[in-house]
Amino acid sequence: MEQRREAQANKQISRQIKKEEKKLVALANRKAGHFTPHGATTWQAWFDGSALPNPGKCRMACVLQTPDGQRFDYVSSIEYGDSCDAEYGALILALTQAIQHQVTDLQLHGDSQVVIDDYNLRKASELERMRQYRRRAHDLGRHFEHLSLCWIPRQKNQLADALTQLPR
Repeated sequence: MEQRREAQANKQISRQIKKEEKKLVALANRKAGHFTPHGATTWQAWFDGSALPNPGKCRMACVLQTPDGQRFDYVSSIEYGDSCDAEYGALILALTQAIQHQVTDLQLHGDSQVVIDDYNLRKASELERMRQYRRRAHDLGRHFEHLSLCWIPRQKNQLADALTQLPR
């Protein structure tokens, strides 16, 4: 009986170690700006936010794409904020929608270097509102087994960008 309990405990410890190793690899890849697809379960997402004028009315948008290419577009607005409010809002929108779709592997793309560096803790902002956004995004990020957030040039983010430009 004792051997059985010990074997079960060892299995649980082994599983936990493997899980932590995967998290460390994913974190290292995020910090390096790389992402290694985890197979046929990886969803793609693009997010963007805009404030017109800046600061002004904000529009946030994201595009989620399933591994087989099906696409879902989401748009949201807030009455007042700046470009960081809009960009972080778009990231949070993308994470929230991915959770709604029960996504476990997600590769996120955005054109806001400020938000991506802040989220990945490369250049973490000390502003309280940015820390609150980062905390919220990290809390949502815990729902995923694999999560990567990468910067892309604006011209490669055209789908999400176009959604932010819809009539307000």
